Amino acid sequence: MNLSNRAITVFVYVILAKHCESLMKDVCDRDDLECQHPNKIDKTGHLETGKSQQDNILRRITRVSMLECIKECFVTSQCMAVNYRKNWKLCDLLAELPPDKNLRNELGSIYTKVSTWNKALAGACADHQCQDGNKCEKKGGEIMCTPAYCSDPAPEIPNATCIEEFGLYRSRGVGNQFKCNKGFKVIGNPFVVCNEDVEWKILFCCIENSVYTIYPTTGSSLDVYCDMVTESGGWTVIQRRINGTVDFYRNWAAYEYGFRIKKHEFWLGYDYSNQLDTLLWLDHNKKSCDSKWINENLFPVGFKEIVENDHLDETWTKKFDWITLVDTLHDLPNPNFSISDIKRVLKDDGIVSAVDPCVHSDHKKNQGNQSAATLYVLSTFMCLPSSMSREPAAANGIGWGMQNRAEFIKSHGLKILGDEHNGLIQFRKA
Repeated sequence: MNLSNRAITVFVYVILAKHCESLMKDVCDRDDLECQHPNKIDKTGHLETGKSQQDNILRRITRVSMLECIKECFVTSQCMAVNYRKNWKLCDLLAELPPDKNLRNELGSIYTKVSTWNKALAGACADHQCQDGNKCEKKGGEIMCTPAYCSDPAPEIPNATCIEEFGLYRSRGVGNQFKCNKGFKVIGNPFVVCNEDVEWKILFCCIENSVYTIYPTTGSSLDVYCDMVTESGGWTVIQRRINGTVDFYRNWAAYEYGFRIKKHEFWLGYDYSNQLDTLLWLDHNKKSCDSKWINENLFPVGFKEIVENDHLDETWTKKFDWITLVDTLHDLPNPNFSISDIKRVLKDDGIVSAVDPCVHSDHKKNQGNQSAATLYVLSTFMCLPSSMSREPAAANGIGWGMQNRAEFIKSHGLKILGDEHNGLIQFRKA
């Protein structure tokens, strides 16, 4: 090599060295001279463009250069490689890629193993022996290990999926966002956090429509099916019908005490439904009753009050989200006035649930139905006298039947939701 070529080579090397030294001053701590003036930092490591690792991410750091990212990997225990997203200035510090996982294709991402780089980037921390979960730092001339991430993998969250765009990571003091899988409802804040003590903290759970234990009265418990998805969840289901596999053509005793197959088709029972007249708010996390909420928001109205008073409280207009009528409509002496008043106090988007015996309005179609025969006897001594107790004395009783009830409800501008010929129906303003 002639003299001029040698001079050019030396000149280029000096420029490169000065350039790298300038970069190191931007990357390194001010008091870390070993990092600022590294030896043999005249080349970059092996870069894999368009690739990323989205498993076993130790830390995620924002607003850093690529050299800063690589330096952070050198000083962080367990770190083997980095993802760097230039457009985001986003750095992932990566532990070893699990054997059953592969790098992913990702436009704009660079993946590089730190073993292809010179560890002089780490400066005084180049040979640190910090334990898992820590990073090496030089402060005031002293080398120390400080907590940086949760050393254990994130806990598995049943029925939930992490929705972090670039994968779950373990940085100290940072949370990962999740969502509940289809059919499940989130309770709490949907985050899993590696807290300041580098321990995992789960802030939520995912629950589904299922059987839960509630406590209607002190000392008593009841297993009920709860809808935890519809309209923000928390609904106690009184009747559930899916495919007709459970026979609903039963006698009065069955409807009084209920018949059910958990998580399938069932009728809760009049007896239990009446207990729930004073239990509309359930804390399914604690499986207990919030009595303060009940006292402030629940207005139980007895049958006697509906029958004997001319109208419901005038201040209740459009007050209620949900009204339940258990064995009520067929006993009213003036059902036209009562249903109009119920319609008045119901919110525009409110729901009315009405429970009456499953009896056909065409009496001939009740032949052979022992339950209907029993109900007719009861109606003679209970329902009919109630329905005739004052003007205009509608005298409906149990014989009024499901079909007449449906036509009556629709004639008052109300819309029945679902099957209108069930013992339990729901309706709202049309």
